[in-house]
Amino acid sequence: MSFFGIVDTFSSGTFTGWSYNSSVIKQTLTVKINDLKVREIEANILRPDVKAAGVAPEQCGFAFQLNIQDLPADGCILSLVDSTSGIQLENGIFTLLDGILTPGFPDNTAEVIRPSLSIKQYLKAQEDKFGDQTTALVAKDLLKAIEHLPINTFVALSYLLVLGRIPDPVGFQNSLSNGRFEGNAKFQFVLEMMRSEEFKKKRTPTLVLADLQGCNFSRLS
Repeated sequence: MSFFGIVDTFSSGTFTGWSYNSSVIKQTLTVKINDLKVREIEANILRPDVKAAGVAPEQCGFAFQLNIQDLPADGCILSLVDSTSGIQLENGIFTLLDGILTPGFPDNTAEVIRPSLSIKQYLKAQEDKFGDQTTALVAKDLLKAIEHLPINTFVALSYLLVLGRIPDPVGFQNSLSNGRFEGNAKFQFVLEMMRSEEFKKKRTPTLVLADLQGCNFSRLS
């Protein structure tokens, strides 16, 4: 499972953004007040900018409004989380104090919230935040999709999905001759490719995951 999502804008009780959980078809968010679930929002608005960035399918956006006057008068914490995983969206926490809803937690809002991030900035922040953990998780997702294939097909698809190119003849033969691909070897092969300098310059784990969406490699086995 991989999850990406962010609150793009907030103004006068109106929230907009996008959210995508790769483990489910229907994308839903939960609005919480002081950790109590008060509302569920479906993320089904078209976001061609998100799709173009290779992050998620186009139908992943959301927009909804809350009446600030209906929130607890003595203050509260409002949060937006993915309904399936419970993971909080980036920029998805707000504090109500003295009738004013402010992004972030009390007393340190400047540290918690960032101004509206572009999709590229968001992806960079995610990579910086989770680093090799994200790389390993995506490598496992990739392995699940192609590990059943014959070795030559597995190697060729690894190059294509990870590096975005077909393998050069020398690199292809070296991969076949050097790798025995037993036990955990296939995972290490994919992981090392995703840790390479070529990968870091050209691709991100998020783009690999996006390329996997909707692919069915069962006919290749």
